[in-house]
Amino acid sequence: MTTTPGAAAHAEPGPARRTLLRGAVWSSPVVVVALATPAAAASTGLSTIEGNWYPYDTELAIGQSSDMTIAFIETAGVDYTGTVSLLISPSRATDTIIATLSAFGPIVGEDDEAGVWSYAQEGTRLRVTYTGYMEGSIGIRGYLASEYGSGFRVDTGGRYLRTRTDQQITVDTSRAVADQVQYRWTMEYATDGEGAPA
Repeated sequence: MTTTPGAAAHAEPGPARRTLLRGAVWSSPVVVVALATPAAAASTGLSTIEGNWYPYDTELAIGQSSDMTIAFIETAGVDYTGTVSLLISPSRATDTIIATLSAFGPIVGEDDEAGVWSYAQEGTRLRVTYTGYMEGSIGIRGYLASEYGSGFRVDTGGRYLRTRTDQQITVDTSRAVADQVQYRWTMEYATDGEGAPA
């Protein structure tokens, strides 16, 4: 197995990694979607689903992979059943270096979740999707983590890139209204690549 600089520290995470990812994912600003549902109409009129992603590492060497947590939470106390997804872009549209974010291995949810997690490549971006039940005011999380043989990586063709991520949240209903609140991680890719700071 070939390792990259900095990868050894994250190659074999202990049990604390999932706990760390679980706790950190809501410590950052989130992407918000307001979703009108029949159940919500009887109470507040709107159910609010928030989504976020949390990369374990924000600096990646060439070929290095890392873990990520994806989370959604319903904050208005209204149960939701359906599909929600987060489309993660590894870079800005104005960047001259093209970055492609991809995932590998299984995405694993919490032990008590009845829903299904999945991901799909959409050009240079990664869409992570949860389909199933979400209890009102209770969060759900999916993990791409080395302890499960999974993770994410970003390919820049070997060229150093410091940029910000972007993401969009969607739901499977025409009654959804997207709020443009977004949190952009500042990431450094190919930290040992062409053009990297000395």
